[in-house]
Amino acid sequence: MRSLDCLAVIPDGNRRYAKKRGLPYPEAYACGFAKSAEVLEWCREAGVKDVIFWALSLDNYSKREQTELALIYSLFKSKLEEALSDGRLGEARVRFFGRLELLPKDLQDLMKRIEERTRNNKGIGVHFAVAYSGRDEILEACRRYAAEGKAGKLDESAFRKYLYSPLYPDLVIRTGSTHRLSGFMPWQSDYSEIFVSDALWPEFSRGDFDAAVAFFKETEARRGR
Repeated sequence: MRSLDCLAVIPDGNRRYAKKRGLPYPEAYACGFAKSAEVLEWCREAGVKDVIFWALSLDNYSKREQTELALIYSLFKSKLEEALSDGRLGEARVRFFGRLELLPKDLQDLMKRIEERTRNNKGIGVHFAVAYSGRDEILEACRRYAAEGKAGKLDESAFRKYLYSPLYPDLVIRTGSTHRLSGFMPWQSDYSEIFVSDALWPEFSRGDFDAAVAFFKETEARRGR
């Protein structure tokens, strides 16, 4: 049976959930953040070694209203502070990647503090893509490589270290019934299994999660064979 080591999540549907339930955005987003904590626990129980959450896309950053972004930043900061103070992270190793320099300075500082605090932990890796775009990641990797002025052939193994994240997801779960990756980790997800759930992110259940894991384990990894 296949081992699910790295799982990635595109948590889509917070705003649609707000409209469906007649809720203000702050309440819907709070439900979404609570769902992320639940899914993290399910990943631990399933033996997942690394889980990646796409917390904010670069398109979200550039196209959404500043009031909505401020709400997301505030909730994200509050939930991270809670997790750091109440021991909820346990032995998790936490990392953030993307255009982090675009975020508010206090949120950047908190992220750095959490990364430093958890760097040597031995538990599950929890990774947040924030202000992230897959195309931007590849372009930035090319810029980093060019800036080093290295000569010679650049192969896939060498290029990997210039990416924001070197992880290759075994399974990508996208909620909200949208059948596309929307630029999420295009380099790393070329052989990822993709599971699309009709559930909006705050409604994503343990049964939905188990169905995604079962789908992965029942799918044969051909990898070009």
